Amino acid sequence: MGSHLLFGTQQNQQLSAVTRTFNTTGSLALPTNVLQLEYLIVAGGGGGGSRATGNNSTGGGGGAGGFVTGTTINPVSGTYTITVATAAAANANGGNSSITGTSINVSATGGGRGDGTGGAAAIGGSGGGGGSAVATGANGTTGQGNAGGNYVVGSGGGNGGGAGTAGGTLTGGAGKSSSISGAPVTYAAGGAGGQIANANVNGAAGAANTGNGGGGARRQNGASTGGAGGSGIVIVKYLFAVS
Repeated sequence: MGSHLLFGTQQNQQLSAVTRTFNTTGSLALPTNVLQLEYLIVAGGGGGGSRATGNNSTGGGGGAGGFVTGTTINPVSGTYTITVATAAAANANGGNSSITGTSINVSATGGGRGDGTGGAAAIGGSGGGGGSAVATGANGTTGQGNAGGNYVVGSGGGNGGGAGTAGGTLTGGAGKSSSISGAPVTYAAGGAGGQIANANVNGAAGAANTGNGGGGARRQNGASTGGAGGSGIVIVKYLFAVS
């Protein structure tokens, strides 16, 4: 660990690490000797916009769930509630994910829905993309994500914003990578907006436990459905001294 003191622990004191991944809501029993706790919280992605009416129309992509990381030094022992957002349906905002307890009360905001049958693109961790009904994408939450892209005539629906970049017209908002689990994994990418095509196309769903936004739908001459947003995830990694 280098020659410096680590949180008041001598250099030669052995440390051990525990990593816990929560794909669904649960609880974390934190022991008494934890020196440092690192966390990744990803909210649920917003659902893509459906198109129930309006031939030759497109829905916007859902915004990614909020992406939040942090570190707490010498957290208080006890039971912490871990909330993991479930998948959001088409036209719906993503749910929040959080860690709640004595030392840590941190939440990530669910992604905004894409423009479509459910209404205009919504603000979220990252914002939903604009569609042919309401062209303007919605804003993201500072420190968690970015805005959704705008609908462009002749190209299609705006893509949902991602944790890394804003959504564009043809390019979805990029996610962010985290190695807290031991290997780099990208989370919280924006859903693709529905693109111009001579067919009815349903939006693709965001992958489970990624916080990715759902894809927007394309309506040619019949109803089409946006993709569901990806469910969230919470990962914690804590260090403690070995006696």
